[in-house]
Amino acid sequence: MSVRLVSLCFALALWASEARSLAAIRPSPRRIPLSADVRSVQRAGVPFLCLDVHALTGKQKRHLRAVAGRLERDKQLRRVQVTDPERSISELDLQLASAELVRCKFLTVEHKSEAAEMANAMAARVDATVAQVLGHTALFYRPSIKHLIELPSVGIS
Repeated sequence: MSVRLVSLCFALALWASEARSLAAIRPSPRRIPLSADVRSVQRAGVPFLCLDVHALTGKQKRHLRAVAGRLERDKQLRRVQVTDPERSISELDLQLASAELVRCKFLTVEHKSEAAEMANAMAARVDATVAQVLGHTALFYRPSIKHLIELPSVGIS
C-alpha cells in the first residue's frame, strides 16, 4: 500500500472515531444508513478494507448474537465479570485477544443505563465494539488476526 493510501485510511478512521464521539455527546435526530456511508467512501476511491470496523450493521450484530448463543450452549463463550472496571479492562482485552466474542456481566452497576455507558467506555478502551447490551450484561466483539468469526458482508447497491 502506498503511503498516501495508508494516510487516507488513517484520516478516515480518525474522522469516523470523531463522528462517533460527537454522536455520543449530541445525538442526531436521524441516522444515516451504513450503506450510504460505504457508497460515499467507495466513490472517493478508498478500499472497503479501510472502513471502520466498529460500524457494524444490524445484520452483523444479529449474527454475532446468534454465534454467542451457540457458543454459550456449547459452553465455549468467554465470560468476564466486572467488579473493578480497571482490572476488568485488562481481563477483557486478554479474552478478546484469544476469542473474538466475550460476554461481560457488570456486577457493581445498579441501573441498566449505567451498564450501557460502562460497556461503551470499556469497548473504547480495548478497541472493541458492543454487539449487545441486555440488562447488566454486554456482548463485546473485536476481530482478531485469525478471523475466527466471519461476519455477513455489507450489501452495497
